[in-house]
Amino acid sequence: PLFIVPYYVFPTKPGRHSGFLPFSVGNYQRGDGYIHNVGYYWAASEYWDILAALDYTENLGFNYRGQFRYSLRYVLSGSITGNYANESRYIGIDEIKSKRWSVQFNHSHTISPTFSIKADGTFISDKDYYTDHSINLDDRTDRRIKSKATISKQFGNSSLSAQFSHENQLDTDVRVDQLPTASFRMSSRPIFGSSAKDASGNKIERWYNKFTFGYASNLNNYSYRKTDTTGFRSRKEYMTLNHSPSLGLQQIKISYLNITPSFSYQETWYKVFETDQSLAAGIDASQVYRRYAYSASVSASTEMYGTIEPNLLGLEAVRHVITPRMSFSWAPEITRNSDVKSYTGAGGGGAKQRTVSVGIDNVFQAKVKSGQESKKYDLFYINSLTSYNFEAVGNKWSSLSTSFGSTMLKSINMYITGSMVHDLYEPGTNKLRWWSPYLQSFSISSRFNTGGIFSEFTPENKSDSGRGGSGARQQKWTMSVSHSYRESGRGESFSKSHQINYSLQLALTPTTDISFTQIYDIARKKSINKSLQIRKNLHCWEASFGWVPQGSNQGYWFKINIISIPEIKYEKNESGAITPFSSF
Repeated sequence: PLFIVPYYVFPTKPGRHSGFLPFSVGNYQRGDGYIHNVGYYWAASEYWDILAALDYTENLGFNYRGQFRYSLRYVLSGSITGNYANESRYIGIDEIKSKRWSVQFNHSHTISPTFSIKADGTFISDKDYYTDHSINLDDRTDRRIKSKATISKQFGNSSLSAQFSHENQLDTDVRVDQLPTASFRMSSRPIFGSSAKDASGNKIERWYNKFTFGYASNLNNYSYRKTDTTGFRSRKEYMTLNHSPSLGLQQIKISYLNITPSFSYQETWYKVFETDQSLAAGIDASQVYRRYAYSASVSASTEMYGTIEPNLLGLEAVRHVITPRMSFSWAPEITRNSDVKSYTGAGGGGAKQRTVSVGIDNVFQAKVKSGQESKKYDLFYINSLTSYNFEAVGNKWSSLSTSFGSTMLKSINMYITGSMVHDLYEPGTNKLRWWSPYLQSFSISSRFNTGGIFSEFTPENKSDSGRGGSGARQQKWTMSVSHSYRESGRGESFSKSHQINYSLQLALTPTTDISFTQIYDIARKKSINKSLQIRKNLHCWEASFGWVPQGSNQGYWFKINIISIPEIKYEKNESGAITPFSSF
């Protein structure tokens, strides 16, 4: 009898170099056997390389893959990847043959420090290609195929960019093209120049130096096509050009008040092309339409301080900083060409607006004596905001939003944040309840991290260092605990979530790492996720084991591989997805 043991030679030469690819052999859950990644990598030069590989799947056929990459540092880089599948499958006794393919490319080119070009794209033979041939979750779940090219140019404080994009929505047979979208932006700058200096070099700032002007413009050439099951193609095509100049005034200080006014104007030009959708909307495609909108706002704030100085047990002072703020915004009613705005989704303006926003920020701080020095700490904060809409029908006051948090325990890596939303009206009425507002939602979360070092281990030889490196390795542990609580609504609409998540990582020995994580639902009194992972170094080999005892990912995962050549491995998986072991 004769027994043949196949073998494969992998070079151990470090760094990037030409050679055969490490292949994999196995079986799918449905029983089909496969051999993947049989091929060769050619490192032709330091600027470009080529990879060619072959996959074979039983009862399906061959899939040929290739990739070409190039790179010139600081100038350009990119790649072209292609897949060609020559499939053969049986339905009953009939053999069905098909040829399917995919192409992806990307390119980035820096022509100058202020001028760059980028492009990327994906093309496939049919909408089910990734579902049948990709094991990448993002490829399988993203049902949109996109291609785009972008050109960017900087001119001092101004910038110009243009993008050409194409998108296919595979499940709905929708195609969207924007050829192109372009934008020009000029950042705000003083209209009458910046402040001057006197003979002594001191800054002289006049009131008119605070006026600023900015400008932005956007062009969009849009095309939408959808094909239904009967083969009818519905289309929408239009072009918009939007102008947005802005006039502002830098913050003005009047006594204790900081005041910031602003004014903005927006004008949009429309060109709608005749399609079945424009005819259905009753829009005359022979006309060029125009719509404008403008608005103004002013905000004011100040700061107030209150300090006590107990000088007790190292606590020198406690300070309360109150920052009340108020803003008023106004915009007139704009109804011109509202049907065109609704059709294109572009343009500003609409209903009349008059809104006052009122808020107050509170920060509590401490000054503590530490040796010969004094240190300042932010203890906690409470911020609240509400608004009054003069034009609203019915209840004019918005909900009162409050956020709070504390970093006073950040020295032990503990942080606390939370929020509350109160309705200022009685439920179902327009009666104000200033003294007892209705709590709509409440949430609080905290996070705590800690860790330590048991000892340091100095390996006698390089491969015993735990990762193939030299020098001492720390035996340490880390622990993380996070807690969250949220409730909202009342009565039948009441909902609550309450969870605690903790994880522990332990370098038990110089060659053994253990990681355990669990999420426990306190509200439902059940564990919703739990996993254990162990990693062990065996001289030049590494073994990893993962176990999920419950849930949809229940099962285990095991792998052993050479540390310096991780592609040489044996693995066994009888579970769902298990998160790879994270490195210490």
